[in-house]
Amino acid sequence: FGSILGMPEGKLPVKYLRVPLISTRLKISDCKAVIDNITSKVRHWTARHLSYTGRVQLVASVLFSVQIYWSSIFILPKAVVRGVEQILKNFIWSGVDLKSSKAKVVAWEEVCKPKEEGGLGLKRLDEWNKA
Repeated sequence: FGSILGMPEGKLPVKYLRVPLISTRLKISDCKAVIDNITSKVRHWTARHLSYTGRVQLVASVLFSVQIYWSSIFILPKAVVRGVEQILKNFIWSGVDLKSSKAKVVAWEEVCKPKEEGGLGLKRLDEWNKA
């Protein structure tokens, strides 16, 4: 069919709107782009000496939207969701050091509570992934 139209035949996975089009369940390797995208944004922002509040706002407005975009199309592997969440946690608490093992001040479950309940109103990525 492709030869009739003069177009080469493609193979899956191809990317459309920066997301792989595949007919099977996503593997961790298929989601490398979402992790790389978030990591590159965080590395760019760490050079800007952002305050704690600034980092929380960037996570809530920009970084969550990247992961939520993918989650609206696919159910991401749990390892990918945990990896993204770890990057976000480290960025909020440590700023510059994304691989920090520094003790966290507050449990992530508390941070993800609504503001009315004393949290920061951040969303749980694993819950978004299920929805």
